[in-house]
Amino acid sequence: RGSVNSCRFASVDRDLMLTASGDHEIHIWKYLIDETKDDDDDETNENLCQTIRSPILALKGDDVISCADWLQRDHLVSASWD
Repeated sequence: RGSVNSCRFASVDRDLMLTASGDHEIHIWKYLIDETKDDDDDETNENLCQTIRSPILALKGDDVISCADWLQRDHLVSASWD
């Protein structure tokens, strides 16, 4: 797999993230953060860290994707080395 070259969080859907990488793919990830947790409770905050292993969508390009960003909730823009 290639390196992650770009990471952008969606401004409309706060639980979506977009990554562009050297493996010629753009991935859209969904994560959830429980904002009701108390910041002063360190033991509880340790449990907030999540490992997300599978994207909800993968888009394949022809070359290394150098960057990507959201235009709208359902539109994105990307640039590659080709």
